[in-house]
Amino acid sequence: MPGDSVEVADWLAKSAEDRLAAGLLFPHGLHDLVGYLCQQSAEKALKGLLVSLAVQPPYTHDLQQL
Repeated sequence: MPGDSVEVADWLAKSAEDRLAAGLLFPHGLHDLVGYLCQQSAEKALKGLLVSLAVQPPYTHDLQQL
């Protein structure tokens, strides 16, 4: 059974927001913040993928663990 489509959409929307913010900040030289936002975007996209596969994502920020 596929995961909750509303929860998947929420994770992917949050991922897209982080990705957009990173793109807006990059030209201003805020590279540490851009790196953080890119990591957050990837994390949220992976959690959305897991939910779409009906897998409860673990509470972690470790991309390798996800």
